[in-house]
Amino acid sequence: MSSQKSFHCKLRNKVQRLAASLRKQYQRKKIEQLHSADSHSWWEKTKQFLHLKQADTFELLGQSNSADNGS
Repeated sequence: MSSQKSFHCKLRNKVQRLAASLRKQYQRKKIEQLHSADSHSWWEKTKQFLHLKQADTFELLGQSNSADNGS
């Protein structure tokens, strides 16, 4: 029983490390694509990467403006 538990833990840790590595690799790839895009494509890809909808974008811009104005 103990050996099965330690085997399970080793496999779980290995899978978690691999998943984290793949997430980082995916994010780096997406960011590199942003660097090579024109400004319109950059903004569209940024919204896709952040899973923003158009309404969310305007709301975020409004929050940014009120923070800049000190309100």
